[in-house]
Amino acid sequence: MAGQRICYFHGGSSPQALAVVERRATEAAVGAELERMGVPVETDPGDALLGLVHEAKGNVVYLQARVAKLEEVHSPAGGLGGDWHEAKPHILVAMYGEWSDRLAHYAALALKAGVDERRVRLAESEAERLMSAVVAALASAELSPAQDEAFRLALATELRRMAA
Repeated sequence: MAGQRICYFHGGSSPQALAVVERRATEAAVGAELERMGVPVETDPGDALLGLVHEAKGNVVYLQARVAKLEEVHSPAGGLGGDWHEAKPHILVAMYGEWSDRLAHYAALALKAGVDERRVRLAESEAERLMSAVVAALASAELSPAQDEAFRLALATELRRMAA
């Protein structure tokens, strides 16, 4: 049978085998489209990894909400969403598990790559540049010593409030 690795008499017409054929055809079509239309985009590997972490987390949250709304359906085999011959979890439950595993994998890769440490270093660098700009602006404003001190105290108080 077209797209099959097994013949009609050995299960090639079963729903599972036909689903595999459909999945393979979809993967092949998407692969061909990517080869034809895919455009390379420059990206920072850390940003790409964080993007995957955020996308996976969004999918986990979405699927978690969908799973929470499922009503328990008892099949004669005792499973959720199964048929008379096979007990298996609902597709949303399976997808939730797969995306949870994927999120854990991406998060572990991000930690291993030191993405958080890099973000902290970038934040510290930006803070230093901001403070240099503030100091330069204060110097050019020619404030009195009392005004300069009042501004610095107000800035420190505001920054502490924002951090809390």
